[in-house]
Amino acid sequence: MATKNIVLVGLMATGKTTIGKLLGQKLDRSVLDTDDMIEAAAGKTISEIFSEDGEGKFRELESQMFTEACQKKEMIISTGGGAMQREENNQLAQTQQTIHLRSTAKTLAQRIELSDQKRPLVEGLKGKDLIDLAQKYIDERDENYTKAAAFIIDTDDKTPDEISEKIIQELEEK
Repeated sequence: MATKNIVLVGLMATGKTTIGKLLGQKLDRSVLDTDDMIEAAAGKTISEIFSEDGEGKFRELESQMFTEACQKKEMIISTGGGAMQREENNQLAQTQQTIHLRSTAKTLAQRIELSDQKRPLVEGLKGKDLIDLAQKYIDERDENYTKAAAFIIDTDDKTPDEISEKIIQELEEK
């Protein structure tokens, strides 16, 4: 397996953080979550950044942290859902071993509703409204995730262990 960073991209609730941690354990690599890096650099939560500084400031920090993470070697990097919308991030992701974790809108909505994680872009939404918003994000972002990635892993109806094993298998074949 190559020594490049492994970068996980995809919408919120596709499992990037969970799978990143699992891959880190299985491959004995350190894990960087760009959302955690952003919060540490800003000294506040992502929700606070969105409400106090706006999405534009958050996206700037996201690009800075993604660039910083990619300068390291042999890491597992879990990105935020919107990171690949910026062309410079997408191009940088293409130089790494990037995997697009993909789920259906229905699955994303179910995972978001079950999660206790605060997600500023979906606060207050439930049920059909959440499914519709997830589909909107899939329609807007899927092309950029796919462009950035060496391969796609569908995460619906799979356990984190199954997903991580599939990623390892794909990386070994490359």
